[in-house]
Amino acid sequence: MYILNLLNNHYLAGVLCGILSVILFIIDSKITRKPKEKKEYIKIFVITGVIVGTLIYLINISNVKDTIDSSSIGETVKSSVQPIVQPIVNSMSNSDLPDF
Repeated sequence: MYILNLLNNHYLAGVLCGILSVILFIIDSKITRKPKEKKEYIKIFVITGVIVGTLIYLINISNVKDTIDSSSIGETVKSSVQPIVQPIVNSMSNSDLPDF
């Protein structure tokens, strides 16, 4: 459980995924026997870290929005819209409604 909480940290998740992607890139270069420069490893680390960190950050933001009690928000919206909509509905007669 503690490890999952650590992975919710977008900085740590970005660094761990960057390291993992560099390790996989090194394994790929060993298998294909194509030497890579250090700049390529740094680029892979930075790009993967930024992408994963941003995704974890955005997922955490959406989780925070989902934890807000939606019923209380719904009641607030309903109570604020009701005084505006009700007089309009009451003033309309059946002849004002369009025929479909």
